[in-house]
Amino acid sequence: MKRKLCSSAGCTNIVNNGGVCKRHGAKVKLCSSAGCTNQSKKGGVCRRHGAKAEPCHIEGCTNQIQNRGVCIRHGAKVKLCSFQFSRMHKQCCERRSMFQAWRK
Repeated sequence: MKRKLCSSAGCTNIVNNGGVCKRHGAKVKLCSSAGCTNQSKKGGVCRRHGAKAEPCHIEGCTNQIQNRGVCIRHGAKVKLCSFQFSRMHKQCCERRSMFQAWRK
């Protein structure tokens, strides 16, 4: 299944809502908890305020879904950092480098 791309000229982001990506005006629902600006996940709240992460679909596994309904242990493909000796996931490594730059 191929995902639809944003209808804005020259944009290659994936459609979020109404045929456009977030950058070009798609509306996203925010957490209903007072003062929270996170995106809502389930039941109108973010994970911090009570939305439960879905567990892996493999029987007996309680790990959180990462990709295509399964956790990393059961075959979810997750991008790893491209740094030579790093075994971190790409997103974690990017956050760490941004934090280190901020601390300087």
